[in-house]
Amino acid sequence: MMKKRKRKRKHTKNIKLCIIVSIVTIVSLISIGYGAFSTNVSINVKGNIKDFNAAWQLRKKVVTTLDGLYKDAYEENRYVYRGESPNNWIRFNNELWRIIAVEPDDAIKIIRNEEIGTYAIDNRGSRDNASDGSAGTYCHNSSSGCNAWNQKIGTYKNGTVEGTVLKDSTLKTFLNGEYYESILENSKNLIINHNFFIGTIQFENYQSIIEREKTDIWNGKIGLKTISDLYKASNNPNCIITNNDTCPDDSQRIHENFKCSLNNYLYSNNYSWTITPVLNTKSGEVCINNCGCYGWCSSYMQLSIKPVLFLNPEIKLSNEGSYNNPYEIIS
Repeated sequence: MMKKRKRKRKHTKNIKLCIIVSIVTIVSLISIGYGAFSTNVSINVKGNIKDFNAAWQLRKKVVTTLDGLYKDAYEENRYVYRGESPNNWIRFNNELWRIIAVEPDDAIKIIRNEEIGTYAIDNRGSRDNASDGSAGTYCHNSSSGCNAWNQKIGTYKNGTVEGTVLKDSTLKTFLNGEYYESILENSKNLIINHNFFIGTIQFENYQSIIEREKTDIWNGKIGLKTISDLYKASNNPNCIITNNDTCPDDSQRIHENFKCSLNNYLYSNNYSWTITPVLNTKSGEVCINNCGCYGWCSSYMQLSIKPVLFLNPEIKLSNEGSYNNPYEIIS
């Protein structure tokens, strides 16, 4: 009897020891697993912190119908606001602006909602005025102003016309000088130098216009909208790649006839400038009339101006972007 009792006690001890070892093993595994899980979570969060910028926030709201932010059909990794009243309002410089696009580099392209006044692209007689031809200046016909936005290195060629461009246009000088200096200091710090597409166009199809805009680039702080900005902002299904939105020669101009200016927050009922010069002219600049069609106007004409600029990619946004609750910038 004594032998059996000892054997039983020994067996009981072995069972207890196995249970203890098992519990320790399970606890260790749980600890290791939790530690690994915690590490993964920490790594993932740290890796995504840089993505929580304005571009990231806005891209989460991409739509495929109605007004809102759409993928740009013509440029990869770019997004544009479309429609008559998308929620793209943003407060900048204590003013209301509109977001035009989220750029591939995460910069935010914005346009002032209200015009700052009427200006010429280039005042008469303000540029270098010398003989025509390759030995002279591109801006020799200064009585009509000059459509070259900025000073050029070497000979500037616009289709069949060419010459040297020794000075910036008066509007480029004003926007990046006097107007820029009028912006509040905390807002000024949010503006970045960015590429503006200023290539010359002729009145042809939409795809060609977009491609030609990119043939000349100016890198700076403040410019204007392009003609393709206006086109892309339309959410009208009848706004297609045609040239039927050019202004007719007669006076029978009705807003409803110009499909790309319908369902379009960038349309305004007045004459306004774009930053886009006209091909084969030295003074022609693309303008938008009060009906929404586009044509060319002489650069000296005084038309509505709404500044366009790019915000730092590192900003963040609060609020929903509506007119009554516009985006606020968190820098």
